[in-house]
Amino acid sequence: MIPHWPTAMRQAPRRQSWTGGPQEVRATFRPEVGPDMTRRRITGTPRIYQAVFQNLSNVQRTLFDGFFDEDLAGGTLAFAWRDPIDGDLALWRIRGDGDTPYSMTSKGAALHDLSLTLLRLPGVPWWAPYGLAGDNRAPYVVADYQGGVYGVAGQRTAAAAVALVAGTFDLFTTDGATTAELAHVVAAGDIPATAPGTVTKIVGFVPE
Repeated sequence: MIPHWPTAMRQAPRRQSWTGGPQEVRATFRPEVGPDMTRRRITGTPRIYQAVFQNLSNVQRTLFDGFFDEDLAGGTLAFAWRDPIDGDLALWRIRGDGDTPYSMTSKGAALHDLSLTLLRLPGVPWWAPYGLAGDNRAPYVVADYQGGVYGVAGQRTAAAAVALVAGTFDLFTTDGATTAELAHVVAAGDIPATAPGTVTKIVGFVPE
């Protein structure tokens, strides 16, 4: 399952603190004469931003520490989050400065400012179009019968894999309109490999 920025955290950094842009991906060669020669070192372009999340409570500070240590395995995993500028669901990493991956500044009155550097990974995750508006969660299971897209736990799969999914999910079924069933218990086979009737899409999220 792909971790996501915690819902109980502030969802947007302080506006003036959000600064950055594309990472330098050019390799430059300086010949003895003539202009510099450049080439791309990678195909995609990561983007790096500085951010400050203001006035976190003690509960939010503890929540973020746990998110970093446990959900992100000490910051080694990427997570899903909506870009605070364009609102797109993307994959991000917390990028340290070599000494500390992030810092907390106490402001008194049990409030703290969180400062960190965020790296937006290049490209659009295949599951991003199936996200919910205003929600950071990546879908756990996607059965897009009409589009021919299937996936489980963040990975594209064959259609047969979705029929093996079992658990409790916020389930969204599209059959002309979309029906939501929150905390719905799914048994293996409830999400079939082929479209049941006129259903065009079933998407499930792990409940908060």
